[in-house]
Amino acid sequence: MEELLEALGLFPRRSQGQNFLLDPAVARDVASLLPAPRGAPVVEIGGGLGALSLALVEAGREPLTVIERDPRLSAFLVTNLPSRVRVLTADALTVRLPAARHFAGNLPFRGATEILLRLLGSGMEAGVFLVQEEVADRLAASAGSREYGRLTVRFALEGRFSPGRQVPSSAFYPPPRVRGRVLVWEREHPTLPRPLEGCLEKLLAGAFAHRRKMLGGTLPGVLRAWGGYPRERPERLLAQANWPEDWPRRRAEEIPPEAYRSLAERLAEAPGPSG
Repeated sequence: MEELLEALGLFPRRSQGQNFLLDPAVARDVASLLPAPRGAPVVEIGGGLGALSLALVEAGREPLTVIERDPRLSAFLVTNLPSRVRVLTADALTVRLPAARHFAGNLPFRGATEILLRLLGSGMEAGVFLVQEEVADRLAASAGSREYGRLTVRFALEGRFSPGRQVPSSAFYPPPRVRGRVLVWEREHPTLPRPLEGCLEKLLAGAFAHRRKMLGGTLPGVLRAWGGYPRERPERLLAQANWPEDWPRRRAEEIPPEAYRSLAERLAEAPGPSG
């Protein structure tokens, strides 16, 4: 492996989350879990050295487009993958995504959530990904758990992440200092409207800014930013949003995703955040 990477002029760094998937058994397992009908276009994010790409082809997950931002790796993939596989040299965070609703990828251990948010916004229907185990725990967390946070809420309002097998560091090169985990995504609700999405992001940022504090001491100030909701009387608004009556004694991680959406919908109707 070192010889191949050296020949390509590549020197992967753990600090940048560059960990190539090597284990073909893991790649086959990941490819088999993609919940996509036969013939549905599939986009792989970060082709790397092609282990997952080949597994997707073998599993019949075609037509397949592979997005790889490093031109040296994309050239390698063009040479080593079947000619019917389309390879794009581009950054998944900025490129215009192909017309597909099913995705897969061994995502960089740094930056995986940004990529997943981009795919969510594109209307992703289903996907299977390899991510850092800590990231997987956050995305698949339940309300009330320590891992539950802004990202959990954001994704839960459109679908569901199901955690799969743990993947040891030995399955990657260079081996990371943490384990990976397989995550399967399936959409259950329509994409959030843009205005609601923006309002929700502001609400979640404020609510989770002080995780250890009770919402009774933090949320009124967040609501006041929208105008028209005095700090001392948020009860009516929260009752309209069907929040639990004991919300002042709860922390942000104890509020379910649906309650945040309901409150964001009402805030979206307000005059808007004041300066």
